[in-house]
Amino acid sequence: GVGYVGAYCKDKYEEEVSVRVFRTIKPYLEAIKDRPPDIAGFGSYDWNYNLTLKAINETKRADPACLTVFGGANVDAQPDSNKKFLKENLNVDFLVYGDGEFPFSNIVAAAIRCINDGSPFSTIKKDKIAGARVLDGDELVMGDAIDPVMDLSEIPSPYLTGIFDEFL
Repeated sequence: GVGYVGAYCKDKYEEEVSVRVFRTIKPYLEAIKDRPPDIAGFGSYDWNYNLTLKAINETKRADPACLTVFGGANVDAQPDSNKKFLKENLNVDFLVYGDGEFPFSNIVAAAIRCINDGSPFSTIKKDKIAGARVLDGDELVMGDAIDPVMDLSEIPSPYLTGIFDEFL
């Protein structure tokens, strides 16, 4: 889930990133009014699919430059399906299929490079980021597939790292 994605990212990039997880949409929408994120990742499942797309649209309304990442069980692994989804949901920048910890951290690494280089985030869309897919114009840009996480000790616990503290 997104807690593990956030914990992995925080562990990997330490002080370069700030991670916050939201359980419901209302606190998230309040938070982005004051300080929209540079990157927002969303886990989508059958029960929250439309809510996830609403949150992404509101994120882009708050800051059109924010990179939005759509992952979770609802992401199809088929490229044709991904291209269709991205064309229908233009506020979604990246799709992540399968385990999200490594692909999301790859997107974060690309964003950090942009920030350090002074390049716009839009340049990332030309990169082939492992585990992610993005629409660049009419072309679906696909990074290499990433194997599932097999060694769970590679992924820190969101409970032990403090990511979930506000929910306990």
